[in-house]
Amino acid sequence: MWLKEGSCTDVMEEAWVRGESQDSVFPLTTYLAECRASLICREALATKSNLKKRQITKDDIYPQCGKGAETSLHVFWFCYRAKEVWSNSKTVFPFSIDNGWSFIDVVWQLVNHRPICSSLMEKVLSLCWEIWNDRNTVHNGGRHRAGKTLSSRFRRVERSETET
Repeated sequence: MWLKEGSCTDVMEEAWVRGESQDSVFPLTTYLAECRASLICREALATKSNLKKRQITKDDIYPQCGKGAETSLHVFWFCYRAKEVWSNSKTVFPFSIDNGWSFIDVVWQLVNHRPICSSLMEKVLSLCWEIWNDRNTVHNGGRHRAGKTLSSRFRRVERSETET
């Protein structure tokens, strides 16, 4: 684990300060992005792993793939469905995500990466939220959307924001 001390709030504050010091608008300053990141970083998502820790369920296997514990890291990066989304998004991380990390470790790596790529942080948080929403849709009886669909939806939003 990269971040030994501190909290998600500390990481988000660090991201805010670094964004301001670069004389740029850091995407994490948006309220919605901060809320999403805070939920994920604090491991407040109702993953089966978190529910098992709270003794709400006995099984923590991710039902969509059946290949690992449903942790935020598995859902967002290591499940074959998540890998499909990232592959179609054309996102290139400047580091490798380790299976032993937590989500806050990924955010910490993004915050500390030089040069700062503020759009990468926003893209990561947005795509993770898309993956989580798709997970919830399937969990509640809906249909899974393909990784290409999830990532293309984000790219359309990204293009429309750069054109305005």
